[in-house]
Amino acid sequence: MTVIRRLSVHTSCDDTLVDSASDTLCDDLPLRTQQIALHFVIFNFDKKEAMDGNGADNKAAVCQMGLVDYTTDLLKQAMTRFAKNAAGKSRYTILDLGASQGRNSLQLVHHVIKHLDASLPSNASPDILVLHEDQPANDFATLLDTLISPASYIYARPNIYTGVISKSFYEQVMPTAAVDIAVSYISAHWLSKTPAPLPGDVVMYNDSETKASVAASTLATWQQAAHDDLVAFLRLRAAELADHGSLCMTYISDNGSPLIQEYGRILREAVQDMVAAGILSSASQDRVAVPMVFRTTDEFLAAVAQVPELELHEYEHVPMDVKFPNATESTKFLSSVLWPSLDASMTEQERTDPQVRQVFNSCMAAKMSQPVAGASVPFFEQFTIMYFYGHLTRRPRANTDAP
Repeated sequence: MTVIRRLSVHTSCDDTLVDSASDTLCDDLPLRTQQIALHFVIFNFDKKEAMDGNGADNKAAVCQMGLVDYTTDLLKQAMTRFAKNAAGKSRYTILDLGASQGRNSLQLVHHVIKHLDASLPSNASPDILVLHEDQPANDFATLLDTLISPASYIYARPNIYTGVISKSFYEQVMPTAAVDIAVSYISAHWLSKTPAPLPGDVVMYNDSETKASVAASTLATWQQAAHDDLVAFLRLRAAELADHGSLCMTYISDNGSPLIQEYGRILREAVQDMVAAGILSSASQDRVAVPMVFRTTDEFLAAVAQVPELELHEYEHVPMDVKFPNATESTKFLSSVLWPSLDASMTEQERTDPQVRQVFNSCMAAKMSQPVAGASVPFFEQFTIMYFYGHLTRRPRANTDAP
């Protein structure tokens, strides 16, 4: 049965790194952390466009960090299950998939380590290696700065080691059975590539106009790509996880609420306004297709059913109300996520013209100031992000395929 909970988060999306774990971090603890740089041969791939660089994603991430607090009981349940079933070790490896610039990861990993330590025997003091993965185009300079910032989990206890992996999570990023705990928060709604062009004004799959104006064959292509990508993601994690290893994941989802379709509509209309203003060409508009899909519960379960190596435990929708003070702040948040997809569709002249983004932000802010779905208040005041949480564990391997 799918459970729906609701969380409300107030935010101003400012530049300050929030130390949400300050009650447990110790400022005078000696730094016993090593930065481990892991480099891989990178083949040509087409994952989601990188988030904005220069720390832009970290500035917006406070709008999402409440999800970690809200799911902490679910993370505790997952770590309790892991400690009960997995073999005791002197070192555990945690893999954070889709780390971006790291701000969400700090709080997420802190909670995981806290619950893991609480679930282990009192005399256990294992080393912990945390590896943060993201695509090669990611802003790794900001990520590394974030990992050693005062808010980092590395100060929470001795013997924590950290590093980064520059590789797509649609590839195997760790050796077989090398990962004990994998976490992926707010990433798996991004597809490995754009499945097919979206015709006309439609720029997102989850848009109220999509089914009315997009050919059935194009819809089927997107649906199949979303299914195949999630199956591939789960199979790769099944390979990387040790026996009884734990995977906790969240992504933006579709629970059937009409508001879910409004984000696609608002982006579509903002792009239309940019074309009408003469700041963006119709050809660039035609190329825009944001490679993300908000999956339903049934779509998640259909993918899990194809990966028998993993056992599904808790799963539920988590609606999060984000209270922005004004339309401008809500636009900053959305722009940090959506702008790279628009930027990739533009001509070089449009891409280098600072007015283009200024007009985009103005158009988006105007849309966010309008009521939607029959409401009497502007959209930024009823801004809801629907997340989906799932916990899966790695079934024990047969002796014949154990590493």
